[in-house]
Amino acid sequence: MKKCLSLSVLLLIFVNGFSQSKPIPKALNQTEINKMMEAGMKDMSEAEKAEMRKMMKGLMPALQEHNS
Repeated sequence: MKKCLSLSVLLLIFVNGFSQSKPIPKALNQTEINKMMEAGMKDMSEAEKAEMRKMMKGLMPALQEHNS
C-alpha cells in the first residue's frame, strides 16, 4: 500500500514538473490593433469603414482602461 501511494505521489510530482505551462499572452500595442482592424475592414465600403472607425474611437479608451 505504501509503495502504491508513494509511486502515485512520485508520478504526480514528475508529471506536474514537466507539464507545459501556458504562455502569457502579450499585450497588443496600438499599431498592431490598428493593423488588425484595417485587415478586418478590407471588404467594407468607405462609409462603413468611417462609421466603424468613429465607433471604435469611442470604445478604445474604455478597452485600454479595462485591460490595464
